[in-house]
Amino acid sequence: HHESSRLKRRVSFDVPESATPTSKQGAIPLPPTRLLLTPHSKSSLNLSWDHSPSHSRAQPCTYIVELRDPRTYSWSTYVSSLPDTSVQLRGLNLNHIYAVRVRAENAFGVSDPSQPATSRLLTRTD
Repeated sequence: HHESSRLKRRVSFDVPESATPTSKQGAIPLPPTRLLLTPHSKSSLNLSWDHSPSHSRAQPCTYIVELRDPRTYSWSTYVSSLPDTSVQLRGLNLNHIYAVRVRAENAFGVSDPSQPATSRLLTRTD
């Protein structure tokens, strides 16, 4: 009896392995790459990035842009379900440094976050 319970447990660990899609067709997308953050005005930044390597016409990705709060360092969603590879971040506070990251999303799920991009200090002189 003791043997079978140990066997069962090992089998249940194997299940997620085999359920993981191996083909690129049905996989969670890879994160987007090459984020570029450029100043737009005193209180806004332009963010652009390259499509996720998983993006294709047959399997398009949309994007989730996350902004890190300069005071609490917590990440929150700025915009989601974005079909484009650029966005303008508006209404930012002066005298702060912002960090942003992007996730790709497709029918199978959401990617890990991209490497974050960090802005320069936003000041009145920009």
